[in-house]
Amino acid sequence: MKATFGSDPIDQYSIPVSKRKTKLATIYKLNPRDRKDKPGRLLEVLWDERKPYVDGFDNRYSYTVIFKKSKAFAGNHYHKVKQELFTPLAGKFTIFLENIRTKEKETVLMDAKDHEMIYIHVGIAHKVQAEEAGAVLFVAATSSGVVGDEIPYKLI
Repeated sequence: MKATFGSDPIDQYSIPVSKRKTKLATIYKLNPRDRKDKPGRLLEVLWDERKPYVDGFDNRYSYTVIFKKSKAFAGNHYHKVKQELFTPLAGKFTIFLENIRTKEKETVLMDAKDHEMIYIHVGIAHKVQAEEAGAVLFVAATSSGVVGDEIPYKLI
């Protein structure tokens, strides 16, 4: 039998501490569990289907991107269908964003130490650049890919 969300004290870690909208994205401050009786580690919930960060976001494909070199990047495209959540697991990143319709641009700096997740809306071009070798990014997506949905779009 499934327990009701909120009936277990650990459920609190599935709810972000805060949510803030930027010009082109939404950033969630995660709530890592740091217990004195389990020193030297943190537990960070990246996805809980009972309490998704974004209403209607159905996580169907999750993966990590390991950047072997500083200034290596992923992206330089946008999606018409696929939505994504990015969470730095190790290292620092610069995320370049552009609204493909309005051409409004934004740059977001993220550091794994800040325990944040960024939601990339449909129609927002994005490029993720690692600022150090060994940086690791977790990606949750609404699909593994839809034919013709990854549209190249050069940012910076």
